[in-house]
Amino acid sequence: MKKSTWIILIVVVILLGLYGAIKGFYNNMVSMDEQINSQQAQVENVYERRVDLVPQVAAVVKNYVEYEGSTLENITALRTQSQNLQQLDQMVENGNYTSAEFSSLLASTLGGLRVAVEAYPELKANEQFTNLFVTLEGSENRIRTEIMNYNDMIASYNLKVRSFPWGKLLSGLFGFEQKDRITPPADKEIKEVPDVDEMLNN
Repeated sequence: MKKSTWIILIVVVILLGLYGAIKGFYNNMVSMDEQINSQQAQVENVYERRVDLVPQVAAVVKNYVEYEGSTLENITALRTQSQNLQQLDQMVENGNYTSAEFSSLLASTLGGLRVAVEAYPELKANEQFTNLFVTLEGSENRIRTEIMNYNDMIASYNLKVRSFPWGKLLSGLFGFEQKDRITPPADKEIKEVPDVDEMLNN
């Protein structure tokens, strides 16, 4: 076989190898990008789930205030939390339900309602009240889990984009850029717990 034929064969093998490597890189990046988009949609889904639960909490609190009017009439804590729920509802309408402010207000509101429930065990008679708390807390945990999963995918994706040689050489060529991570909402610490008994005696 002539030397020129060998050279052509070697060049063809190298080109086929490069084609396979580039194709593999591109397809892998597309797959990762689609998984990230899917996970981002899941993050939005759990945020929406939380938003759907807030009006239910508001409705239950309102029903208890009306049903136990004589007992709850002077529980300022519940009234305050009812106002908070209205503010949360307004934030939902404005599209701010993924903000840290929303998460902080929700955590504070749930904390205040929990104080009232613990101080007045008769409020637990309706299991819906307790179940909603458990569901909301589970929703908060799910949000953090989904955000963690999303950020893990972003880390892997960004690592591929920044890696040498293929990431550095091909990412820009195919339009793959680094993506930002999501910062999980921080819960506001409840530093002062209202004394419900003192409120009743005032």
